[in-house]
Amino acid sequence: MRKESEDRSLGDGDLSFVANLLEEASLAFPGNLTEKHVEMILERANRIDHFKYKKWVQGRLILVLNIFLGIGLFVFLTLFLAKSSADTFLEIVRILLAFIAGFSGGYGIKNLRNAN
Repeated sequence: MRKESEDRSLGDGDLSFVANLLEEASLAFPGNLTEKHVEMILERANRIDHFKYKKWVQGRLILVLNIFLGIGLFVFLTLFLAKSSADTFLEIVRILLAFIAGFSGGYGIKNLRNAN
């Protein structure tokens, strides 16, 4: 019997999803489950995998875009505000760091709750 961590490495339990589909199909059509039915079930599972992959790629692209925007904003603030008004620059940096810490903490708590 596999542990949950091993199931996640196999594609978030996609094998158990296929097994459940096969079991439901065999109960619905006792003695009539053919290779064609199995192929249809596997094609459906592959489509689900493809959509999960596309969603994952889109999430990573958004993350990279946000990181570059954050770095660009910091460089802009450093170049233009640090020279003229250091107090304003430090206040903006403190606010940004507080926002990043709060966002990261909330994101971490959400992932922790979803994992349990």
